[in-house]
Amino acid sequence: MRSLKVLLGNELRALAAAPPFWLLLLCVSFLSGYSFIAAARLFGEASRSASSSPELARGLSPLDGILVPTLGGLYLATTLLYPFLAIRFISSEKESGSLKLLLQLPVPLEASLAAKVLALSLGWLAALGLPLSSFLLWNAKGGHVGGGELANLLLGHSLYAFAITGVAMLCAALADSTAAAALLCLAFVLGNWAVDFAASTEAGWVRRAGAFSMTSCLHQFEKGLFSSAQGSFLVITALACLAGTAVWLKTGDAFAVKTRRSALVLMAGALAALLSLRLPFYRDASEDKRNSFSAGDDAALSRLPRLLQVTVNLSPEDSRLWDLERSVLSKLKRAVPKISVRLQDASATALGGGDDRYGLIVFDYGGRSEQTRSTSEEEILPIIYSLAREKAPSAKPWDYPGHPLVADFSGARVWFYGVIPILLAAAWRLSRRRTN
Repeated sequence: MRSLKVLLGNELRALAAAPPFWLLLLCVSFLSGYSFIAAARLFGEASRSASSSPELARGLSPLDGILVPTLGGLYLATTLLYPFLAIRFISSEKESGSLKLLLQLPVPLEASLAAKVLALSLGWLAALGLPLSSFLLWNAKGGHVGGGELANLLLGHSLYAFAITGVAMLCAALADSTAAAALLCLAFVLGNWAVDFAASTEAGWVRRAGAFSMTSCLHQFEKGLFSSAQGSFLVITALACLAGTAVWLKTGDAFAVKTRRSALVLMAGALAALLSLRLPFYRDASEDKRNSFSAGDDAALSRLPRLLQVTVNLSPEDSRLWDLERSVLSKLKRAVPKISVRLQDASATALGGGDDRYGLIVFDYGGRSEQTRSTSEEEILPIIYSLAREKAPSAKPWDYPGHPLVADFSGARVWFYGVIPILLAAAWRLSRRRTN
């Protein structure tokens, strides 16, 4: 334990002395400030329109309007800038030869990696504090911030950053130089984005695989939904990458030995991911309960004993499919114990005008079948209850009032573009004096 504290202290000093760390904080300040000011302006304009209409006010959620856009700047920095800081922790030691000396110390390699991860995590938390300051400004002006929504969103970003840390350190362990590691990590990020994009336009296994890209996992938290499957996937990705980093950093082992150990790590990670999928746990952290049916509907659907089969005759690019997935299908997958959803991509014949079934949603349960073209839960839930011969529960829908706010946040420019950069410059100069 004492050796870990010593290692952590050394890594923190190295982090504070690294110019890329302070550049990262500066970029996060600019990105978060721009995102928050733009989001607050748009939210205020929408709030003016909703001032005389309760219906419009219900659609004004600070989660969508303020929290997610503001932390979007941190997401960009975590994805594109933060990996280079993590790579530097290992690549610089490999290139200077200090890694070989470190491996000769009577300290396990795993302890050294843990110290690096802890130091990087503290550095990322420092960056997280910058967009969090905007929420204090929002609250000071009378804005509403849901505690559950914010906590769930911060958890998602933290797990995402943890996974990025593991990926970056593995790239540094595999590559021979900092530049090669940076290119390898960038290729992974771009590939992850490509899979996420392909999942939104393709059906079949591509769509299923895209649901577990790192970006898609974060999107679940941004929707106000805690999913143990997506959260576990990010943690497993990080731990598997860190285990692979330890395998490839050890000197003296043959390439074949490292390959076999890496394969074992990959198999263990895949098994852990499959186990997490078998026992999913969900919690709707959104204040407007957008990810859930009413309590009565959830209870009734959870008691359906047979398999509910849903066949959707829509193209992946069709906006009706996105609306159906958001308002009905995603909720059904969490509420119904046995459900099978099949996307029948009929886009080609639909464009030619030869498919009359395009747009139909077919429900099969207990040998009975019914179909509809509606994508709203008000139309679909009665169909499911009719097929199951269950009485529809009488439940009052959740009445979300919304939180409109019209306020002037021009002073945030002074904070993000002036005060924070000055504070960062002063802290950087202080860290240089201490290291010198």
